[in-house]
Parts: sequence; C-alpha cells; structure tokens
Amino acid sequence: MIRTAALGLILVVTILLTGCGILVTDAAPTDVVQASAPALLPPFPEVEALAPAAARALGSAKARKIARRAALAIRIPACDDDATGRGFAVGAHTLVTHRDALPGAGWVRVETANRRSTAVGAASAYHVGELGVARVARRLPRTLPLNRRVAAGASVVVVTERRGKLRMLPGVIVDSVPGAPFGTKAKVLRVTSAVSDDDAGPVLDSRGRIVGVVFGVDERTNLGVALPVTALQGRAGARGMEPLNACKD
Repeated sequence: MIRTAALGLILVVTILLTGCGILVTDAAPTDVVQASAPALLPPFPEVEALAPAAARALGSAKARKIARRAALAIRIPACDDDATGRGFAVGAHTLVTHRDALPGAGWVRVETANRRSTAVGAASAYHVGELGVARVARRLPRTLPLNRRVAAGASVVVVTERRGKLRMLPGVIVDSVPGAPFGTKAKVLRVTSAVSDDDAGPVLDSRGRIVGVVFGVDERTNLGVALPVTALQGRAGARGMEPLNACKD
C-alpha cells in the first residue's frame, strides 16, 4: 500500500515537471558551454591620431604667460616707423610673425615685453600663407626652446594675435603631410585647433617649447597647418618660401 502510494506520488511529480518544460536528470551536463561576442571593429587611424596624448597639456594661463614674455614687437624703419605687430624667435636668428607685420626686408629692431629695444640688424624676409619669416643678422632676445621631434597625438597650444591681443588655442597634433598643396616644399604638421585661415603663430607643446608655426588651414579638413621648426631654420627653409622685397625709405 505504502509502496503503491510512493510510486504514484513520483509519477505525479514527474508529469508536473515535464509538463512545465523542466527536465530532471541524475547528473549535470559535462559539455563545455561556449559563447561568442561580435568582434569589435578597429578604430580609424584618423580617430586614433586625434586622441590626446598621455602627457599633460599646457594650460592656457601658463601658455599666455610664456607667450607674453617671449613676444617681440617688430619695427622695420624702412617699412614703417611704428611697430607693426608681434613675433617670436624660433632659434637665435629666425623671427616669425604674421605676414602683415613683415611687409618687407630691411633693418629690424625688436622690443621685449619690458620695453627693452634691440637692433638685430639687416633681415631677409619670406612668407608662406599668412606667415612671415625674417632671418636677422644678430641674435634675437627672448628665444623659446625648440622641440624638433613631435609625435601625432601630442597636446599643443597655438598662439595667435588678433586685434592686438594674444589668443591661446588648444589642440592636438594629427599628422605630418606633404606641404606642396599648401605652398611649401617642406612637410607640414596638421593640428586640431580653432585656427582660422588668416592666423599665424607658434605652436607650443606641453613644456612650452615651439614645435612649429601655424600659417593657414587645410580647407578639406579644417585642420590648422603648421611648418615644423626644422623647416624654418637653415637654407632649406628659405627655399620653401616666397622671398619679400626690401622696403625702401
């Protein structure tokens, strides 16, 4: 009697469990359960290049302080008795500025932020895009250190001047491309920054060193275009720019 009742109870439980879709087994399954996830697509190289570098960026306040101390008011008496703008020394004998501040070649005087005036001698002058470059005979004051090896992804600050005020434009170095489409024989750096097509000025890295000088914008990408410092020094740099005539008294 008891055995019959027990067997009946087992039968009822089995029917209920199988009716609910539950399968009761004596042992756990031993097969390896494998699950696969969809593969991630690799990022485009352009996206990787736009990623900020791990190194800390130069803050706008510090960049402004560096730029104000290093800026040189430019005066070329044969072109204009008044200072025509501010520029920066890229090495001991190369002065970079906006092309409007360098109307031609001639005898150059520069003035530091503390009003100290220095004659730096005769200069040959060149331009590419919105950038003016003067090669002076005597050593320039207030030179900034240079960085001749900058990599894609490096954080930078572009220093430009507009309406007499210095502007700090943070950005990132994207890549280095041939400069022929931009009017120069040298390779150029492209940088993400709020640079406009009439801007020119130095590009500072996270340590305040000049890595290049902006002279225009790539119209296809809206990226700023800069000459690296290696292209601004020596005779090779002069061959890649258009010479300016000497100013006449």
